[in-house]
Amino acid sequence: MKKILACGLLCGALILGGCTVMQQRDSTIGSTPAVAMDTPKSPDVERIILSESTEEAPLQPEMTTTQSLPVTETPSLEAEELIPPTPLPVVAGSDGSNMFIVSKELPLALAKLRMWQENGFEQINSISYGDGLWLITIMNNPGLIQDVNIYKTADSETFNRLLEKGNKIDCMAWGDNTWLVASTQITGTANQKIILSSEVPLEEIVVAAEQGFWVTDIDYGEKKWVTVFTKSDEIMDQRVEWIKELAPRKEYIENDDEYLLTSTAYGDQQWVVVRTVLSDFSTQLIYIDDVFQKDILQQVGWYGRFDNNQVFFANGEWIHVMSR
Repeated sequence: MKKILACGLLCGALILGGCTVMQQRDSTIGSTPAVAMDTPKSPDVERIILSESTEEAPLQPEMTTTQSLPVTETPSLEAEELIPPTPLPVVAGSDGSNMFIVSKELPLALAKLRMWQENGFEQINSISYGDGLWLITIMNNPGLIQDVNIYKTADSETFNRLLEKGNKIDCMAWGDNTWLVASTQITGTANQKIILSSEVPLEEIVVAAEQGFWVTDIDYGEKKWVTVFTKSDEIMDQRVEWIKELAPRKEYIENDDEYLLTSTAYGDQQWVVVRTVLSDFSTQLIYIDDVFQKDILQQVGWYGRFDNNQVFFANGEWIHVMSR
């Protein structure tokens, strides 16, 4: 049953520097000082308005971790799943063509990904897992070099290694007891930091914004939140919404004329929705369905000439996002 949602917030906003909620943090890559906060007016819905600030917050020394090192697996091909092959791409704007890969088996999904990368589809826009399916959306962007890593567990050392090797983390997903992480090879060190926490890191999000870091990805897996922060000239402003204790399968996603949906995650009966004002994109459509709808990407995304197609899975719903 397809739906287009356009719903409003249930209560007021948290203003940058005004108030947030204290949260326990497990481990941090980079560092963020604590901020004193007031108690929010409602326990159910919080909105943090993150605006660019010229104030500099002091940095603390990088935290160390004693967690065990992750196990990296080399995928092997398995039998083809009973899903029709993906059709040939349709041109979707000046940035090239969009494509998606869907598979029940991760090794097969990665084999398909390597095949399309050899044909110029180098840019991974999103990774998601739901209903027993791995889904990867990609774009035709020759010359971009992206790595895809598989981890059975992820800790601070996992992401430190990627950053130290000159990788910028683009997107990731947890599914079938596996982390799948896509990163771009860059020159030098990525201007990023990653926070691993047992609770939604609201304090750290506010402080990171004051330091010029924006949330570029947030995921939930292994009973922890993984939040990726990046310094980016393409991000003009940002709004992070935290919706707590919603019943299973209750949706909270809306279209917004200015703030585009750039990341969302659901875990521990909590939503986190990240909306961003981007310099390169100004229009977005959001479709939500309880099953993956490839026709939305093919007929609306490609034929509608949307340059960037993403798919998220959260709270039992597939969230199809098309931006241009």
